[in-house]
Amino acid sequence: MFTTKFTQLKILGLLAITLMLSACYSDTSSSISGGYTELDRAIEQVVDQTIIPSVDSFQNASEQLYSLATRFCTTKNSENLSLLQDQWKAANEAWYRLLPFLIGPLEETDFLVTPAFWYIDSHRPRGNNNSATVRTDIDTMLADNKNITAAVFSSKSFEEVGLLALEITIFETAANEDQDNATILAEFITTDRKCEILTAHSAELLRRVDLVQAGWKNNYRGTGKSYRDLLVNKKLESTFTAGDPDSTGTPAFSRIVVSVQGYYDYLGKRNVTSNSANIAQSIWPALSQSAIITRELLTGTNNTTLSLYQLMNNGYQPDVAAIKANIDTFESTINDNNTTDMKAAAKVLDGNFKREIPDALNIALGINFSDGD
Repeated sequence: MFTTKFTQLKILGLLAITLMLSACYSDTSSSISGGYTELDRAIEQVVDQTIIPSVDSFQNASEQLYSLATRFCTTKNSENLSLLQDQWKAANEAWYRLLPFLIGPLEETDFLVTPAFWYIDSHRPRGNNNSATVRTDIDTMLADNKNITAAVFSSKSFEEVGLLALEITIFETAANEDQDNATILAEFITTDRKCEILTAHSAELLRRVDLVQAGWKNNYRGTGKSYRDLLVNKKLESTFTAGDPDSTGTPAFSRIVVSVQGYYDYLGKRNVTSNSANIAQSIWPALSQSAIITRELLTGTNNTTLSLYQLMNNGYQPDVAAIKANIDTFESTINDNNTTDMKAAAKVLDGNFKREIPDALNIALGINFSDGD
């Protein structure tokens, strides 16, 4: 009898300990289950505290841009034109905080197999300056009498829409590419159709950014599940059929690191400082945002409990110190507006994301790296 009671008490004690340990694990693992590692937990925090806030920031900036475009076209005064131009710069800076993370909803393709981000930043795909294409399209719309509708803009090619199209519409005249604000304002006042083009472009940008945000937070590719949850819970490969790019089983860490590497490869190879935001003369503040978000990606935020740097420090302190110094150098070249040194610093960071960072985390990426295209 004593033995039976002792055995029962022992079992109850073991069950209690098991439940306590289970509760502790549940607290640290958040929503992830099955094969959860410290790296998984760190990446979940990167997604929740860095990437999704960057998506939200760009969506908010795009929404404000549309609102100010509408207000300007109602008033057509110099004050609101200046506010509109400042907001375009703010939206472009918000884009450069998000640009390193071209995964999931930003890579989602349409029926033309064109990724979503191409419609936002037409320079990023191939490094082409599409200003002439945008200007020709604006001239064509100003010259004809066809209705300017949302459907017309949603069917335009990626070279004709996005941040570049809005920059050209807002910062110069269609008549002779004059960048004097008084002349720009006069053209808007005398040409109502240009305001229709402005509001349609800003509405189209917001529509596409809304889709990206919805993909990250609510419904990715019609699954009824957010890309965030599919990514951090390792459900992409089981949600999509074999042969689909999302079904490869590529870990979240690899997807993010390869995307950031591709961004720095792009900066090192392309003429970003001469081809992007040059009309608005605001490329350097935008690039500065990329330096800030890269540092945050590795360091974490005030709410981070486990950062990538913390995981790398175990025996790789010299690499961590070197990477921190390389980001500082990259930021310094931006502050100096030095294109040559900026591209060189970007190439160094490209290498860090290819080698030192995955090596320090003992991760074999197993992915072909981007060549910047």
